[in-house]
Formats: sequence, C-alpha cells, structure tokens
Amino acid sequence: MKNTSKTLLICLPFYIANLTAQEVDLFELPLEQLLKVELAGDNVSHIDLLKAPLTNNASKLNTLSLAKSIEVITADTISARGLKNIIEVVENMTGVLVGESPSEPYSFSTRGFTRDSINVTYDGLSMGMATYNTRPMSTFNLKQVEFLKGPSEFSVGQGGAGGTINVITKKARKTNHHVKEVLVATGEYNSNSLNLGLSGPLSDSLMYRIDLSSNSSDGWVEQSNSESNNISSSLLWLPVDNLEVLFSLNNQQDKLPAYWGTPYIPESNAISPNNSVVVGHDNFVIDEKMRFINYNVADSEIASNSSWLRVDSKWQYSSDIEIESSIYQFSAERDWRNAENYLYNNELSQIERDRLLVQHERNNWGIVLKSNLDHTLFGHDSDTSLQFSYHNIDFARVVGFNLASPSLYWDAVDVYAPEAGNFGYVDLRQDGLIQSDTSFIISNNTKLSPKLNIQSQLKVESTDFDRRYINWDGTIRERATAKVSHSDISYFIGLSYEISDSVNLYSHFSQTHEPLFADYRFAFDVRQLERSKVQQIELGAKAISQDKNTEITFAIFSIDKNIDTQISNNVAMFESEQRSQGIDVSFNSKLSKQVSFATNLALVDASYGTFYDPEIGIQVDGNEPVNVPSATANVALSYLFEDLPIETGVKFHYVSPRWANSKNTVRLQDYTITKLFAAYHGGNYHVGLHINNLTDELYGPWSDIYYPNQVILAPPRLIELTFKVNF
Repeated sequence: MKNTSKTLLICLPFYIANLTAQEVDLFELPLEQLLKVELAGDNVSHIDLLKAPLTNNASKLNTLSLAKSIEVITADTISARGLKNIIEVVENMTGVLVGESPSEPYSFSTRGFTRDSINVTYDGLSMGMATYNTRPMSTFNLKQVEFLKGPSEFSVGQGGAGGTINVITKKARKTNHHVKEVLVATGEYNSNSLNLGLSGPLSDSLMYRIDLSSNSSDGWVEQSNSESNNISSSLLWLPVDNLEVLFSLNNQQDKLPAYWGTPYIPESNAISPNNSVVVGHDNFVIDEKMRFINYNVADSEIASNSSWLRVDSKWQYSSDIEIESSIYQFSAERDWRNAENYLYNNELSQIERDRLLVQHERNNWGIVLKSNLDHTLFGHDSDTSLQFSYHNIDFARVVGFNLASPSLYWDAVDVYAPEAGNFGYVDLRQDGLIQSDTSFIISNNTKLSPKLNIQSQLKVESTDFDRRYINWDGTIRERATAKVSHSDISYFIGLSYEISDSVNLYSHFSQTHEPLFADYRFAFDVRQLERSKVQQIELGAKAISQDKNTEITFAIFSIDKNIDTQISNNVAMFESEQRSQGIDVSFNSKLSKQVSFATNLALVDASYGTFYDPEIGIQVDGNEPVNVPSATANVALSYLFEDLPIETGVKFHYVSPRWANSKNTVRLQDYTITKLFAAYHGGNYHVGLHINNLTDELYGPWSDIYYPNQVILAPPRLIELTFKVNF
C-alpha cells in the first residue's frame, strides 16, 4: 500500500472531483438539471450567511441577521471534502477540538468548555448528555451540521456552556423526480464504505427518502477493526395544501475500534522515545515502537444499537399562523467490555491492565408543540413563537469490575509483544435514572426600526430527577441517590443592527444552565445540589460582499459558569467558577472563478476561579481546563482548472498546546495537520481523492481524564478514494 500511496501522490493534480452546488442540494437534482449546474469550488466551505439555519431559529432569520454565532457545513461540502463522520465535519469549524475516546466516542471542546458542556442534538432533539449518548455517525445521510456557539440554545432537552451541535438528516421532501445516489469509498487499512440513497414521489401527496450506509475498517492499530450500519428513512405526506406530515425512522448499529490508547513509559526504557506528543509526565514519553500496538483483550467489545422514531407535522393555518408538532422516541443499547486502563510497572517492566464492563439501556420519548405567529407589536413588525415540550428519560446502567483484584489493575503484559488474553469475570452493580423535563419557550423577533432588530427568548422549565445508585453489596448509596425537582428560567436577549444589506453588527446576553446530570457530578451529596448558572456576553459582526463571493464573521465573547461543589459529605457546598474569554474570526472567499480560500481562527483564555474538581478530588484554583487550546486555526485553498472539471486543494489544521490534566502538570503538544484533496466531476458522477495527515505527524489530540497514564494517538497518513454517482 505504501507504493500505491506514492503513486497517488504523484498523480494527485490529475485525478479528481469538483462536487459542487450553488444554492441547491446538488444530489437531490434530477439528472437533466444536474448536468446544467455550473462548477464552483465547494471543497472550500462557505458560511452561507444568507441562508436560514434550523437550530434555535423560530423566526427563520438568515445567519447574517441572527444575533448569535452559528456555523453550518452542508452535505455538498461534506461530500466534496470527503468528510466521513461528524468528527471530521466539526473539526473544520471555528475553534473546535475533537476527541475520540472509546468511553466517550464524541467529545468536543470550544470556547473554553468541554465534554458535556457541548450539547449534541439530532434533528433538534437532545438524546441526553453528549458523553453518554453520541456515537460515530456516517455523514452520507446528513443534510447539514450546525454549530451554535455558546450557551444560546434553548431547545428540547439540555443546553451547554460551550455550544450546541445539531446534526440534521436528509428527509423526504416535495419533488416530482426520483433520484438514486451511490457512494463507494475505499482506503488504507481495508477501509470501505458503501452507501445508497433513494428518493422521490410515490404519488402526488406522498414522497419517500431512504439512505443506507455500511462502513468497515481493519483499523490502523492492530485488533481495532470497526463497522457500522445505518438506515435513515422518511415519508412525507401532503393530505391537503396547507398540511404536511413527516414520518421518520432511523437505526444505527456499530462496533467501534477497541483502541484505548498508548501507555507512557520511562524515556530511559523507550526504544524510540518521542517528546513531540506529551511533556511533563515525570520523564515518561511515547515510544514510537508502540504506536501500532493494541493492549486490549482479544474478546473486547464496544458496540451499540440505537433507533429514532418520530412524527412531525406542520400546519399553515393562515398566512400569519403556523402550527408544528413532534412526537418522538429514542432507544439505545450500548456495551463496553475492555481492558481500558494501562500503567507501566517499573518493577515488572510490563504494562498493567484493568477490566471494565459497562452496559447502557436508554429510552427517551417526548412531545413538542409549537406555534409561530407573524404580527405587529406596538406598531413594529414582529413574529413570536410559543413552544411547549415534554421530555422523558429512562436510563439504566450496569458496571462491572473484578472486586477480587487487589488493585485497579488485573494483569500485566509485555510492552512490545502483549498477549491479548480474554476479558474474564467481573462483579456487577447497577444504577439508573428517570428524568422528566417540562418546558415552555417564548421566542420573539421585533423590527424596532428598518435597521435594528431585537431578538429574545425566555424558557421556563421544571425537571423531576430520580437517580438510583446501588453499591456492590446491593444496598443503596444514599449520598448518590436522590429524588428531587428543580425549576429554572433561562433567557436570551440580542440586538442586530443592519449597517447595510450585507453588513450586520450584533450583541447578546444569555443566561442558562448545564445539563442536570452533569451538575450532579460536582456534589458529594447530590441531594444538596443547586443548578449551575452559565452567562455569556457576545459582540460580533458579519458581512458578505455585494457579489456574494466573500463572507466574514467576527465574534468576541465572555462566558462565566458557576456551580456548587462539595469536597465531602461533611463540608458545605461552595460556589466554584469557570470562565473563558475569546475571539472567533472566519473569512471565506471565492477569490476568482478558479481560486477559493477559507480560513478561521479562534483564541481562548480559559481558567478556573475558585474551583474544586470532584472528578480527581483536588482544588484547581486558577488552573486551565483540560483539552482547551488557546488557539486553533484552519486554512483551506482550492484551485478549479479553467478548461477541465478538475479541482485540487490543500487544508491545514492547527491546534496549540493544551493541558492533559487538571493539575496542569502534563501537556499535550501542538500539532499541524495537512490534508490534500482532488476531484474530477463528470456530469452525473464524481471521483475524489483525499489524503489525511499528509506528513504522517504523530500527535495526541485529546486527553481523557479517566485514563491519565496513556494517550489516544491520532491516525497516521491515510489515503481514500471515493466514487459517487446519481441517476
């Protein structure tokens, strides 16, 4: 495969594809229209300031007019750039760091906050805490991915201090044409992807869409094979002109790579020590000879099966009144059975391993009712949205350790030739959660003058929380078990000033809270906890050139989070603080008919005030949070040949150093990743070549605080070839 890689690199400028779209979804077009679409560089993304995002946007304002920071990457850009999963999509956005720990398959960091401080929603609905519920997801069935920055999202379920990622799937829509779409991809380490999309009318009043996706890989680390299968289906029913009903059913089954990281070893014992990944770990380093070694057991498992079922309706009662409803159900079963924690034993000169079993069973259901009204308010044009929602969570978890083991670690294996062995026996205990949320949200947008808009939201919610925590002997752990209720108010108020048709200034203030279950991690006795409080002030500007070829955004923000923490049962609660300030900047331009350029930069200053970290049991006053880089940047450039349907380009992704532990004694080093792409468009098909990590840089993007003696290394250079056709 190495020789193949060199050949592909040499042939790069001559291969591949411009998959483009202007203001349309390219792969939804019938063939006769598809052939008429003008080529335009879509490999370098654009912000689409004149389009209306779907996340928390009841007034259906375009991005330019919203008094918030929101970034959108559409299916056209996702496909053109060969972005295979949500991880690759989100890391292209401004100021986002992504982690892929097997215990938390999707972890994000932005604006100084991480993990459950970034909410993930699926078509606008929350599955629960991000670290418990998000899974790797193929991008083939996605319409777009939206990222609303900061605590400004008041949707169904839970918010987050860092922001909300909304994953939006493709759905059946009104059309007169049948479209068939096939995407095939293959790459190194026997990575393969097969995808099929079908859509069209069944009758004048009934449309369908179905997307099938199957992905598999042997993995770049030994014994780290993975596979996933996804089906997304929907039916759109139009019984009368002013009513539409959408039925959706989605299912995903996956088996994730069983790679939990590479353990640190003493530099003096390393065959090929590397100091470019981590520093400050008491002279422990990464040995490059261990890069492709897996220390997990042979019968390891990281698997899940999840399903969404929902019915959405929209009734245009009159030209001024629209009524919407959603009824939904989400279920998931997840299994982990692994040797996860690794520690180098100096006496044995071997790697010690633990055993951990975790099983999740989740059932969510809910209902959302919404009405949208266009009206006047004190003589000013205004629109108001009223939303009622009820959301119920029933979550059960089984945890297994071997209590007979004298320590966390169960066995030890050779550093360079580990014998995998089997998982073995573990003792089991259970815990669970039943939570219900009832909320009422009122949103308003009023035009105070031809140039000045005021945008506001108020959310009143009530949460009933019943957490059950069982000890190993079957008794209830009282301090960790609670049946309580909370009532909370969140609000947002923003101003948007239109300097011209293409330039807007905005500001906003918002106050909300973190997910309730995340708050409970900070208390020794959960019965005494009060909700967190998160506030953000943001000022910004957005502009688009008259020819629509250049877009610029700028935002400066300050976020403060206050949460009650408790060191032990006999110590009173005290208020802890986490804060961040920063700047987000993005610039996207089609410099000429052939050249497109995009760049973004995020600078963050994040720290704790007075803060007790209950996850590691120490005071961390004044320290910086884990996995929060002070700077991230992306630069992308593409060239579209004038007389050929060929586009080539390059992208650079930079992440500055960041702390790997709350003590701020171990640091992950900075890294810059280079990606190359090329594309050839041939009417109703395209071929694409994508090379990730061109320089084969060795780096660790993310630190999992629960695994302090190891780091998950990023993949080496990977080359993938894609073929997509519509007919």
